[in-house]
Amino acid sequence: MAELNLPEIEGEFISSDSVAGFNARFANLNPDLLADLSALPDGWVYLVLAECYRAGIVVEKDRIIGNSLLRVAASEGSSQAAHMIASIDVFQSGDPVRQREGFKVLEGEYSESGSAYAAGKLGWAYQQGFGVDQDLEKALELYNFAAERGMTYWQYLLAHAYEKGYLGLEVNEERAKYWREFKPKVHVALYECWVSTYYQDGTFPKSDELGSKYQKKCDETDIAEVWER
Repeated sequence: MAELNLPEIEGEFISSDSVAGFNARFANLNPDLLADLSALPDGWVYLVLAECYRAGIVVEKDRIIGNSLLRVAASEGSSQAAHMIASIDVFQSGDPVRQREGFKVLEGEYSESGSAYAAGKLGWAYQQGFGVDQDLEKALELYNFAAERGMTYWQYLLAHAYEKGYLGLEVNEERAKYWREFKPKVHVALYECWVSTYYQDGTFPKSDELGSKYQKKCDETDIAEVWER
């Protein structure tokens, strides 16, 4: 692949100047990286470059270009990019039209393949009313589906909901312990770290006191301890 450009999205997501800047920076990337990319299908090339720009790896961080590259990757057949764009549209765009479109993509993943990854995100969309009418009962159904299939994020969410009596659930320490210790777990992560995130992103009622408490515990714990549990 001698050249990459973004004609498909110029004017809609990024300006022509940004396109020119992208092409100039791409031309100066490490030759070894270019050789590796040239062996990949187009969808994967754009996905890799999108992640580079979104995280600032090799190139200067630019989430606008990164997200635009994700859309190109999705148009080239990358299901991973399509999932990422759908998630961005639902949870970050603030645009009701894009939220509904993103929700439909995630819903399709769930209905067609039983994706636990999509199920948890759909649950959060139902809880918050992003792209769909709020439905806490449906949210809990999807959280349980994802958690039962190893999705650690939603296991810990349910654990804390039972611990504190959130999401319309009654306090139940037995169920809280069940989800904290549930196996398998897809991710190696500390319970307190993700609980802190739940307070920050609005999953649970805002509480600076509890958020700080769990964040402090997160900061004080070595991730190696999680591996040993």
